[in-house]
Amino acid sequence: MNPSDVPSDNPPGNTPMRIMLVDDHPLVRDGIRLRLQAMPHLHLDVVAEAASAEDALEQLRQPGATIPDVVISDVRMSGSSGLELAATLARLHSGVRVLILSMVHDTEFVSRAFALGVAAYVGKDAPAGDLLHALTALREGRRYTSTSLDARLHQHQLSTRIPSALTSREADVLRLVAQGKTSKAIAEALHMSVRTVETHRLSLRRKLRLDNSATLAQYATELTELALLARH
Repeated sequence: MNPSDVPSDNPPGNTPMRIMLVDDHPLVRDGIRLRLQAMPHLHLDVVAEAASAEDALEQLRQPGATIPDVVISDVRMSGSSGLELAATLARLHSGVRVLILSMVHDTEFVSRAFALGVAAYVGKDAPAGDLLHALTALREGRRYTSTSLDARLHQHQLSTRIPSALTSREADVLRLVAQGKTSKAIAEALHMSVRTVETHRLSLRRKLRLDNSATLAQYATELTELALLARH
């Protein structure tokens, strides 16, 4: 069964849905808040914001803290990740549902996210309407994955799997990209030419359907956090 088909324990309703935003970039939180304000029919109420998973948990520990119904969190932040936050909330506040925003479309990554307690998973490159659909699903007591991600989970496309879709050399390059190394540094570490490294980077972007080097680096880092790039 796909994780998006598993119902949650919270029944739908028309009472305000309390939201906490967790992202280490204030501008990103501002953008999400504005998008939520454009959905008045969902009765959303942003009751708290945090710059990290640790900040979010500290706020929730305070006496009299308003416990949100939904936490919208980036997956990759300084300190603990959004998935670690989801796992902790599943233990401490089982009624709180976590909606993750991520660039990673890997089937193993998404499946593990749901196993850790995530209730909704939306790609950062998904259409704007996906956030609306995700929150609607959560209000109705369902879990959710973006349409494009859901299709990939069903089809198990090799182009989004790590490491099976990649050659061992491409996986090596991706691991070093995740460490923030330049093409020159990667070439030195792997004893190859810079041109060969650039060829591998281009191949990685094509296989993983990433637009540029910045998204490749973010993708690699998020995968590394889940040990999906462990040597095999």
